[in-house]
Amino acid sequence: MKKIFTLVLLCAYLTSFSQTLSTFAGNGIESNQDGEALDASFFNLEQIAVDSDGNVYVADASNNVIRKISVDGIVSTYAGTGIEGDVDGMSDVAQFNFPLGVTVDHLGNVYVSDNSNHKIKVIRPSGMVETIAGDGVIGLVDGPAATARFFNPVYICVDNVGDVYVADNNNNVIRKIIVETEMVITYAGTGEQGYQDGESDEAMFNIPRGIAIDGDSNLYIGDQGNNVIRKITPDKIVTTIAGTGFPGHADGEGFDAQFNGPKGVAVDSIGNIYVADRLNFVVRKIDTLNNVTTVGGIPGVSGNVDGELGDGVIGRAVSVAMLNNECVLIGDWENDIIKKILFPPPPVSTFNLTLDPFLIMPNPALDFVYLKGEFGSEFNINIYDLNGRNVLATKNQYEVNLQNLSKGFYTIQIVGDDFYGVEKIVIEK
Repeated sequence: MKKIFTLVLLCAYLTSFSQTLSTFAGNGIESNQDGEALDASFFNLEQIAVDSDGNVYVADASNNVIRKISVDGIVSTYAGTGIEGDVDGMSDVAQFNFPLGVTVDHLGNVYVSDNSNHKIKVIRPSGMVETIAGDGVIGLVDGPAATARFFNPVYICVDNVGDVYVADNNNNVIRKIIVETEMVITYAGTGEQGYQDGESDEAMFNIPRGIAIDGDSNLYIGDQGNNVIRKITPDKIVTTIAGTGFPGHADGEGFDAQFNGPKGVAVDSIGNIYVADRLNFVVRKIDTLNNVTTVGGIPGVSGNVDGELGDGVIGRAVSVAMLNNECVLIGDWENDIIKKILFPPPPVSTFNLTLDPFLIMPNPALDFVYLKGEFGSEFNINIYDLNGRNVLATKNQYEVNLQNLSKGFYTIQIVGDDFYGVEKIVIEK
């Protein structure tokens, strides 16, 4: 039998909530100031990354440091002295030279693309900074990580096993660092500047900048010079998923859409892709049906205005990252700030919401949970903590991996075409 709940307050909240663009961190002054998020300052910030706890890491390029924004909104210098250089060691003595890329793995290792040193570095949870690939000489050389060569590497990402992927910008290729064997390979691209899909060793890129990876190990590339978004499958096939190749701004189906110098990309847990469309001053969304929409900023208008969708204005957006799967962070290079797009919850059209029952096995659970119910062929699963944060999102899965969630009480929401269910779950570790 179905359960009926009266949700007057919830519905009033949902119907009044709209998509908003706001400032997440930074006061807009080119400087290097730690402190409260809105009082802190950055200087030509680039890629941003988020760890499993919600801490944000920033490649603060012209300050030559990596910054951290804690979950309680405090900005600190995570590594680097601020002096341009190439020094490994503890975080307070380490030096970088225009770090552009940053990503973080599930163990808390923070990887850095040290652009002008032509190296990839890692900041261990202990604070130790180490070079993991690159000898500092410009080139395109695969092989042992210590002797591999890059040419101004930019944005980076890390997969579930800890291997690192690098948009090797001026080499026009995507590189992979196999951490366990300490080897570097060219993952896709010939090294020639161009535009060609196909097998990875035949594909060509033109200033690849943005890079992100989904849960199925597909890579997404912001191919800036070609004005398109590319995809590299695990079997190393390169395709174009959105963009005509001509600069411009047009929403619509993937191959009809237009971008202008797209740079950073991010992917959420159900496969939506977000793009920092740099020269259009907007953020775009490519949904799972390959439809492209503008979700932040006003096309062709540069500035710094918070507000609702259609009113908020962004400067030159260079990077995007998902925060708790409920909002998109934007690295605004032009304004030296990080902005945030907060999406509204799904609308609820009635005060009397009918909940469909489903089973959770086991409950309490440890690392995995199994779901049983009449969900239909297509359904979305969202898990929320006690603060209402969306901590896990997936779709069409009857077995859900809980290994990245902490011990505690959670709510599971399942939404299908003709199904809506909410149940409580306890996770024990």
